[in-house]
Parts: sequence; structure tokens; C-alpha cells
Amino acid sequence: MPLFMRFPKMHGKEPKFAINRVRLSLDEWDEVSRLPKEPSLRLRVEDELLRIKRDLYHLIEYDKKEITYSVLKDVVKDKKPSDPLNSLFLDHYMEYLSKKEKNGLIGPSTMRSHITTMTALNEFDKNLRLKDIDETKIREFIAFLRNRKIKKGQDASKLTFGNRLIQIRAILRYIAAKGIAVKNPFDSHDIYIAPCNRNETYLNEVELSKMVNCNPQNEAFKIRQVYTR
Repeated sequence: MPLFMRFPKMHGKEPKFAINRVRLSLDEWDEVSRLPKEPSLRLRVEDELLRIKRDLYHLIEYDKKEITYSVLKDVVKDKKPSDPLNSLFLDHYMEYLSKKEKNGLIGPSTMRSHITTMTALNEFDKNLRLKDIDETKIREFIAFLRNRKIKKGQDASKLTFGNRLIQIRAILRYIAAKGIAVKNPFDSHDIYIAPCNRNETYLNEVELSKMVNCNPQNEAFKIRQVYTR
């Protein structure tokens, strides 16, 4: 049977948890010493008790953490909290877009652009973890995007990926805002995002006047509706 460890009552509840990796019969238990009779089993229990005391001391003295029922259970069970930096970047990306869409903060065209970036990231490294992200990894992704475009016959000298990088930077900032210490080579200026080329073609006054005063039956009226939505 498992060996249980009891603690003083906590909020009216007495914590009692089985110690991992320790099972023994009643004949193997010494009621006087409150330890197993067999030396190897006794050593195993003593090691577990020492580990539990050490982990609790560290939580109280160094992490300044309150010892709740669930925390105490995790310590006894030797359950280590998962490292958020081991989580996948694409999981956080999907979470970000889901929240934006739910709150009506992202339009269809912007969503399509983000999906294009996510598709590229998935092809580049679908198992990309937060701990893997640094200047080198971002430059590898840029090289991946460039090579992919070149294979499609595009001129390498005219390729820019500013929009993709801006989107990745936004996700990194979103992750950091959740309290996760992810590296951001954009904010540290290890990676510079070149300004995107802007479309400098505008309507002149005559063209604008025609659009404003166009007949509802004309095709131009439909165009005006698009611009004034």
C-alpha cells in the first residue's frame, strides 16, 4: 500500500498525500520509528522527506510563495510546474488571433495576412518553442522566406518581409504581457524592421469630386461606398 504523509490542518482540511515511489506492507512498517524496517526502504522514505522539506523551504524563503493545499500536494507529488518557455509559439499566435477576432479587433484582410504568416511559420518550424526564439532564429526565418520566394521566381533584391516581422513582434509583445520572459530581438534592436514600401498613389481633387458627386446608378458609386465604409 502507499505511504501517506500527513500535515496540520489547513483551512479546516487535513492534507494527506501519498509519497511517490514508496509502497510497502504493514509488516514492513515500524510503528516506533515511524519508518520502514528495511534499510533501503527507510533510506528511500528519508530521501523523500528531505526533498519535501527542501522544496518547501525554497518556496517559502526564496520564492516567497504561500503554501496552499494545491502547492503542498504538488511538492509531495514532486510535480514540477511546466516551463512556459517550452510552449509552442504557434499556440500563442492562435490564442492572440482568437482573442482579437472574439473582441472584433481584427478585420478580414488583417486576419488573412496573419494566417499567411502562421502558415509560413508552420512550414519553417511547427515545433518552434518560446525558448528557441532569438536573433538567430528570426534571421533563419527571414532566410527561409527569402528562399521560398526565390524558388517561385521572384527577384531577391526586391523582397521585403517587414509585415511578417511586425506581426511576429506583436505576438512576442503579447506573450511578454502575459508575464512570460520570452526574448524579443525586435525590442532589443538586434533585429531591425525596415519600413514597408508605401503606396503613394492618391486621388486628385477632380477625381475625388467625381466620386463624391457620382450618380448612385454609376459603378463609381459602388467604389465610393467601399472607401467610405
